[in-house]
Amino acid sequence: MVTKYLVEPKKKNALTREVVYKKGKQSFAIISTWDTCKILVNEMPKPKISNSVKTIKFKDLDFHENAYGYKDKLVLSENCKDSDIKIIRKHFKEGQLYSLEYDYDWKISKTNFALMGDYDALEVPVHYLELFASEVELMEKRITKEGFEQYKNEGMSYEEFSDLSDDTEVSAPIFDELTTLSVDDVEVADFQKQFNVLYQKALSEHNKKHPSPKKSSKVPKKSELSYAVVGERWIKRSWHDLTIYEEFDFSKLEIQISKDYAFGTGEVFETFTLSYKGKEFEFRDGFGANYEQFNLISSDGKRYEFEVLDEEYDEDNEDEK
Repeated sequence: MVTKYLVEPKKKNALTREVVYKKGKQSFAIISTWDTCKILVNEMPKPKISNSVKTIKFKDLDFHENAYGYKDKLVLSENCKDSDIKIIRKHFKEGQLYSLEYDYDWKISKTNFALMGDYDALEVPVHYLELFASEVELMEKRITKEGFEQYKNEGMSYEEFSDLSDDTEVSAPIFDELTTLSVDDVEVADFQKQFNVLYQKALSEHNKKHPSPKKSSKVPKKSELSYAVVGERWIKRSWHDLTIYEEFDFSKLEIQISKDYAFGTGEVFETFTLSYKGKEFEFRDGFGANYEQFNLISSDGKRYEFEVLDEEYDEDNEDEK
């Protein structure tokens, strides 16, 4: 069984990270300090004691808690030129140090983590959880009446159609007969039955908090109508994963239900997100859509198909080939 060490400093500001940048003989460093945190390491190096302070240095680690709870400090070396100092301070203040590498030839020389003082270290198991499920993506882009008529009568350019993915409102798993969960590549036994109990409980709680909206019997006037391009994609196979550092316990799975209502038609799309002890499974991969449809829809529920125009190529570039 694979194991790691879960390490928690006993004192605040005990974990630091030093990132050193160099350009020629010039250098500067960013010192990051964590108020509190928990980290995961493959091995526990032996601490070194200097001036009665116990220090451990790590070349690599993962955060278990509070990965982004740090404060940065800029430390400039004496050999930094005044012109470079001005640029470094500007990019540090704006949080854009990455541009120093691309635009000003600074390179990261080294990155070191150090933990000072006492700590608790616990050897923990490592288990890989994988959710396999179908998934739905919903896209919605509001448009003007003029745009609606243009797309309906003349079609939509390939470029505009490709950009619709930027207007994705929903991208989440759906619970069906294909849904499974594996721990270290072994499917959880009797998963569908157990998961359905958990799912129905989450669905009941969702329905209490978010009752279905009442449909209006009022017919909107033409002047009150709004318009959108609406798309839906159904993905038969997708994978979401999470690594845990304890023995798997089914009762620690948490489901959150979402219901989204399609513009104009009011069609309901029910999806879920899965977490384990508050940590959400992350999307890893999908096999693409096995079904999709895109329509022009007005707020009174009328639906129209539209043509996607062929992709335009630069004739000059084509002639050169």
